[in-house]
Amino acid sequence: MWIVLGVGAFLLGYGWQGGGLKMDSKGNATENRSVSENSFVEIPQVESRGANAVEAVQSPLSFRQSISDVLRRSSGSDRMLDLSDLLRNLDRSNWLVTLDAFVEQTQVHGRRHPMEWSLFVQRAGEVVGKEAMLYFAESGIPNAARISLEGWASVDPEGAFEWLEQEADPDLRENILGAAIRGVGQTKPDLAISLLESLDVADRAKYTGQLFPIFVQSVGMDEASALFDDMAVRAVENGEQDAPHMKALIGQLAQRTLANAYTQGGWDYAIERIEKHVGHPYLETRYVASLASGYAREEPEKAIDWLGGLYESDPDGAPQGLGYFSIVDTWIEKSGYEEVGEWMETNTGHPHYDRMVNRYAQRILLNGGGADEAISWVNRIESPEKRRQIAQSISSAFQNGER
Repeated sequence: MWIVLGVGAFLLGYGWQGGGLKMDSKGNATENRSVSENSFVEIPQVESRGANAVEAVQSPLSFRQSISDVLRRSSGSDRMLDLSDLLRNLDRSNWLVTLDAFVEQTQVHGRRHPMEWSLFVQRAGEVVGKEAMLYFAESGIPNAARISLEGWASVDPEGAFEWLEQEADPDLRENILGAAIRGVGQTKPDLAISLLESLDVADRAKYTGQLFPIFVQSVGMDEASALFDDMAVRAVENGEQDAPHMKALIGQLAQRTLANAYTQGGWDYAIERIEKHVGHPYLETRYVASLASGYAREEPEKAIDWLGGLYESDPDGAPQGLGYFSIVDTWIEKSGYEEVGEWMETNTGHPHYDRMVNRYAQRILLNGGGADEAISWVNRIESPEKRRQIAQSISSAFQNGER
């Protein structure tokens, strides 16, 4: 083995305790051969990748020198681009000497390359697999086992899944399970979900990471959303709709859906994706409010109708933070007070009229309008108790300077 790995010198936690290579007076690697001249692994020829491609794969020692040369460069973008190109040729014969080059740059030259290090470790997992992951795990390098496992699982999800289920030490498994789920999710999202759902419900939230963006990258928005929808159905069937992992996962779906809608439009698609989860405890009402506000940018009256339809059978059961305040705010900013006021004049029978007129009166008062005008709107509410509550709410908002 080329090096014996220690812990400590590098920013991410790797160090060097010597090995099968030594340095000359200029810090360049030389062979430290105590065995035969044939101790290097023979590396086969590969096809050229283009006009600038290397005709043959380098020897491990030459490859190590190329890595060292790249890591010496001052330009971060050049380093990453050239390192990415070199790592295409990483394999079982040269990954440890590549590691040795990183260690040299830190211990001998004081250079630290956290982004480049992560790229190498993940690539080692992709091409070496379990061997690299176990090597990093046994070395105790912080995060390296997780990063390499994520790489391994992304190219061999079934192999990584089988190892986790049948061979992994329980303590190690718990430590790296999140990386395995993320890595498997890059190519086999359904397998990643199976791995997640095999855990105790109380433990799943620890491993949700950013699964939805990973799934979208793997299979696209529609299929990723469908996979999450299916998880939600199973959660309801199993009485797990209150589980923290479901709130985290559906929150990821809602965030990505809303981000796309706000930047690219397509509110009908966003409504289709999110409204099926309305009323379940795993969907936070702030996402519904954000959706209503965004929809109101284009069609405020349709946004009101859509929001009202969500709780049409039980309007009093609709959450307070559902989004009517957001619609009124957005509508005023879009069209002004007069247009919103006209709608208020003719829709006093709306089941959530009191919520909207509450916000409308607040905005009048906080925007410099008279108290008499604000109260005149509050007086349109039929229920004396609601009028009193809303008057108190307006007074409190005015005193606190809320908008």
